[in-house]
Amino acid sequence: MHWNRIARQWPELSHAVKARWLKLSDRDVADIGGMREAMIVKVHDRYGIAKFDAEKQVNAWTDTLLAALDKREAGGKSDAPDLVVHRHRP
Repeated sequence: MHWNRIARQWPELSHAVKARWLKLSDRDVADIGGMREAMIVKVHDRYGIAKFDAEKQVNAWTDTLLAALDKREAGGKSDAPDLVVHRHRP
């Protein structure tokens, strides 16, 4: 996994995180701050699941997200619009 890529784009990905894990608050996402281990812990805490299961969920989401971003950057349309980084222009 290329978590560094996610960490660099964290502010832009916050909506995708919240779309996947509805129990995470804005504050939770801000506290995670792009740190993989912090995300696993937050998912574990908020959903009351085993840390191993939280890590599996985060890994699966990461793989899907990175594939969608790669496809988008290659000029293709993403199959998962909720995973794609949306840049808002002022």
